[in-house]
Amino acid sequence: MANLLLGKPVLEDIKSQLVSSNIQKKVTTVGFTYDQQWLQYVNALKKNAPSFGVEVENILLEEGDDIVAKIQQLNFDDQVGGIMVQQPLPKPVANAVETIAFEKDLDCLSSKAVNALYRNEKNAVCSATPQAVLELLNFYGISVAGKNVVIVGRGYAVGRPLALLLINNNATVTVCHTKTVDLPKVCKTADILISCCGVPNMIDERHVKDGMIVIDVGLSFVDGKTCGDVNASAIENIVEAYSPVPGGVGPVTRGCIFKNLQKLITK
Repeated sequence: MANLLLGKPVLEDIKSQLVSSNIQKKVTTVGFTYDQQWLQYVNALKKNAPSFGVEVENILLEEGDDIVAKIQQLNFDDQVGGIMVQQPLPKPVANAVETIAFEKDLDCLSSKAVNALYRNEKNAVCSATPQAVLELLNFYGISVAGKNVVIVGRGYAVGRPLALLLINNNATVTVCHTKTVDLPKVCKTADILISCCGVPNMIDERHVKDGMIVIDVGLSFVDGKTCGDVNASAIENIVEAYSPVPGGVGPVTRGCIFKNLQKLITK
C-alpha cells in the first residue's frame, strides 16, 4: 500500500513559520461580485488568514468598475503587501494584471513576474499551487533534483509555471498535453508524476510503475463528490506514494499564498 502525502502537516508547518515571523502587511484581493467561484475562494482565504497571523482584505467590484484604477491605488498603499486578482478576468479587462506592481504580485500574474520566474531571479515568486507541489515534496523529503518529472497538463495556472519551478530546482521535466502520443508510456518514464489536467480519474494503473511518486493537482466534482485526476484505488498498490484529493496539495496552496506574502515584503 502506498504512503499518503497529506497536506495538513505541511500546512501546519508553514503556519508555524509565518505566525512567528509577525507579518505586518496585509493581502488584498480584487475581483468581481458575479464570480461565485472567486467569492468562495477569497472568503475562505479571509476566514483562514488569522490563524497564519495575516490579514486579508477582499475588494469586490461591480461590472463596469475600473479594476485598473483600483489595482493602481493598492500599488501605492503601504499597508498592502500583496495583491491577488481574480483569475480568469473577463476578456475586456484581462490585461489588468499587468498593472500589478512587481513587488506586490502575490500570484505571479504579470509578465514581469512570470519573466522573473523564467529567469530564476532571486526575488521571483511562483503562483501558489505550483509552489504547493514543491512544498509538499520537500516536506516529505522527496527531492526533485536530478529526477525525471512528468507533468500532465500545460495550463498557464499550474502546468507551465510548475515546469519552470521544477527546472529551477534541477529536475528534468517533460510536459504532456492532449497531443501527446502514447501518454501512458511517457508517464511511466517518470520518477515523479504530477497531474494537473482537470480530467477526473484519468491517471490509473496504465500510467504508473513501481516506486513512482504521484502528485494529484486536479480538482473536479463527480456525482457531488470532489475527486482528482488520479484514480487512487487503481494506483495505490503500485506506486510508492501519492497525494490524495481532497487533502493533498489543496491545503498547502493556502499556506503558500501567505508564504509568498512573506517573501514579497522581505525581499
